[in-house]
Amino acid sequence: MWESDRGSRELEDWAGFLNDCRRHGVLIYVTRDDKTYNVAKVGDWTALANSGVNNATESDKKSEDIKRGVADAANRGVPYGKTPYGYRRSYEGSGPARVVHQEPDPDTGPVAREIITRISRSDPVSRIVQDLYDRKIPSPAGQPRWTQTTIVRLVLGGVVYIGKRRHNGGPLLAGSWPAIIDEDVYWRAVAVLSDPARRTNAGSGIRPGSAKYLLSYIVKCGTCDSPLSMTTHHSTVEAYYRCSTGRAGCVSAPMAWMDELVADSVIRWLAEPGRYEDFTRSDDGEAAAARDEAKAERDRLEDFRR
Repeated sequence: MWESDRGSRELEDWAGFLNDCRRHGVLIYVTRDDKTYNVAKVGDWTALANSGVNNATESDKKSEDIKRGVADAANRGVPYGKTPYGYRRSYEGSGPARVVHQEPDPDTGPVAREIITRISRSDPVSRIVQDLYDRKIPSPAGQPRWTQTTIVRLVLGGVVYIGKRRHNGGPLLAGSWPAIIDEDVYWRAVAVLSDPARRTNAGSGIRPGSAKYLLSYIVKCGTCDSPLSMTTHHSTVEAYYRCSTGRAGCVSAPMAWMDELVADSVIRWLAEPGRYEDFTRSDDGEAAAARDEAKAERDRLEDFRR
């Protein structure tokens, strides 16, 4: 081997290797030392064993230095790791002293902003995926079609888009790069995807979706209180709502009849005097106060984390 640390930097592995060589009479030539070691001899075995201890120590020191450097870079807000979608990087200098500049990419930055904004408005992820494909916008991996998983991860792991980063799952740290999206919009998007009331898409987390039928999983079975889902009658192909458990004795009802019944009831309720005013009334002062309170609570939470 070129030098002993090429054998192993793990002390246990290195000791096992030396013992195997001793057991089978294998000689070890180390180029850097220009020497052939015979570990059957106590002196040679001791020299290589001590070398293994030194190699393991140096490896641990390098690991600690790297971790310390990464943590320091995180605290200083220096970009780290793979360049995130929506940004581009440039560098000044080389080695540990090099300076990393990260800024929004003029081509992909607006796409990342659009995705987060649309999620914050509860646009279905499937619709966003199809729209990006129709517009021939490639995914971060360069594929012609995005996946729902990619969209969800971009948002839930996207604190970079508000100019922040995390280190080893710790608190949010301020970054040295400009944000792509307003914080309020970003956190609304995260709330949409994190809402436990929404349907879970296997493998990609919780996602918003559009309702295809008016009352699916909204109305409840009067017998067991489970939600009703849409199905079709096997003989007439008529659409029905039926208990999602499929148990005998639970309820079902024709979809057209039930949709009309519920729609009529909702329209009558909405037509009552004062309803329109209740729904269209706004209070900018109240909204601003709520946003200020939310920001204050987020700041307080960061203090607790620190």
